[in-house]
Amino acid sequence: MLVSRGRVLLGHSTRPHRKVSMTDEFWTISKGEMDKGETQEQTALREFREETSIDLQALGLDIAHFTEYCTKSKRNTIFICRDPDGRTLGISPKCTTMVPVAGYPEIDAFHWATPSEARKMVFPSQQVIFSSDVI
Repeated sequence: MLVSRGRVLLGHSTRPHRKVSMTDEFWTISKGEMDKGETQEQTALREFREETSIDLQALGLDIAHFTEYCTKSKRNTIFICRDPDGRTLGISPKCTTMVPVAGYPEIDAFHWATPSEARKMVFPSQQVIFSSDVI
């Protein structure tokens, strides 16, 4: 999860043939599955780069373990990258990963949200991430 000047970068999970809405709860933080041989940190950096085209390491930004939360089916580890100078705010993210077979990007829009905005926008299972004062 990228936090820049108190805002978090959210991506809108593509819903073909539906208009992007700020209130449809299809907004999400960058996430994904580990590839064989990857560490959790490597996965976080790769998934973020694939889903946003932003290379945090190339920008000299570090990530740190943030927290864990559980959904009905899995345990999730969240990593946070802080960009206190706001360098990433001027970058236009672009998703480079495609939904298999369908051929459209996994993420179709991006938005910098405050934590309180994010809590209202994200998938219900991710709302817990923004319920504490960690950002």
